[in-house]
Amino acid sequence: MEAEQGKTAPCPACGADNESGAPRCSTCGILISRRRRRGVMVEDDTPFSPAATVHNRPALRAYRISILSVLPGVGLVAGPVGFVLGLIARRRGRRDPHFTARGPALAAIILGTLTTVTNWAGFVLMYFGLRAAGWF
Repeated sequence: MEAEQGKTAPCPACGADNESGAPRCSTCGILISRRRRRGVMVEDDTPFSPAATVHNRPALRAYRISILSVLPGVGLVAGPVGFVLGLIARRRGRRDPHFTARGPALAAIILGTLTTVTNWAGFVLMYFGLRAAGWF
């Protein structure tokens, strides 16, 4: 949808006038949503939008690995990997102004930590239980 010349759109947050096709407010910098043909709202700044995936790839990868670590046994390795990748993504996000995946990065850190602790605790408990039963 092309921006029409001379038309302005008010910012939903501060009310400042912006060009019709501007993606962000020129005053406060908030995202101004655009509409597609059938009235569907489009936001270009989500962590999963095609334009943002390059900047958010480390955080999304960490998030997916942390989700995978929920599987019993897999979390022994995938949990710590998701945790470390989440920390790396969060650090990169502080330096990159185009990074929008703060939520997935934080979720990867939390989920990676929880699955690591629970998987390793389960492994240790199973080991001692089997050892007490005389299997070892």
